[in-house]
Amino acid sequence: MNKDKIKSKLNEIEHPAIDNTLAELGIIKEIDIDDEVEITVAFPFAEIPIKKQLLSSITKALEEFDVNYDIKQTVMDEEEREEFMEKEKANWKEWLIILR
Repeated sequence: MNKDKIKSKLNEIEHPAIDNTLAELGIIKEIDIDDEVEITVAFPFAEIPIKKQLLSSITKALEEFDVNYDIKQTVMDEEEREEFMEKEKANWKEWLIILR
């Protein structure tokens, strides 16, 4: 198992609506690789409309490596959520603004 390649792949996953990676946004919070890949993802709120899509993008990346994995889900704390919201506001993809 190539830990560096796995971490690099996970850190490259783009958010579909915000011009940042999930790692940059704090959604991919922790990556721990031992016998399996353990990822902690933190969402700004317990239920967000694209939660399944974000989790799917993570699992799709992991399936390229044929590894066992566990994805733990949590909710961002207030400070993390504020940082996320600032990045969301600053980096919302323009084509989505036009569609609004």
